[in-house]
Amino acid sequence: MSAAVMVCAANTLHPQGIKLNSAEEMGRALEPLLGSYASHLFFIGLFGASFSSLIGNAVLGGSLLGDTFGFGNNLNHPKVKLFISLVMIFGSAIALIFGNLPLELIVFAQSITIFLVPFIGIILFLIANDKEIMGALRNSPLTRLWAILGLLLLVFLAFSNFYNLIK
Repeated sequence: MSAAVMVCAANTLHPQGIKLNSAEEMGRALEPLLGSYASHLFFIGLFGASFSSLIGNAVLGGSLLGDTFGFGNNLNHPKVKLFISLVMIFGSAIALIFGNLPLELIVFAQSITIFLVPFIGIILFLIANDKEIMGALRNSPLTRLWAILGLLLLVFLAFSNFYNLIK
């Protein structure tokens, strides 16, 4: 679905010579369908996506922090609520530091994510293949092979992204 939206947006915006520097310009991709209300609808959708990501990621991060520090992951625990709030405050502070550059912030966040994902994947791979932890549920050799191929792809993407950032 995302690929279809990006292809349609590129097909609409590229012939017009529109460079994407703001959310308003991204909303212009919807003008053939929605006319002058396109940017408004895009802003509403972008706000909804941002808000749901903020809440979802903060709850996930806060409950993981609570569990990491031994308070459990119960959302009713005061310490877990504090961690959720701290994650929201930290995210908001970063957004304020970047100021009026939301597109650059999104690109930066995605760039950082691609560097962390291989580490998370390797740890999951090690846990899923550990006899002591997984017992009889340990991955089969075929599953391990597919996981290694996936990890190699993630590492390749991380190096490729790093190369694109420094050139």
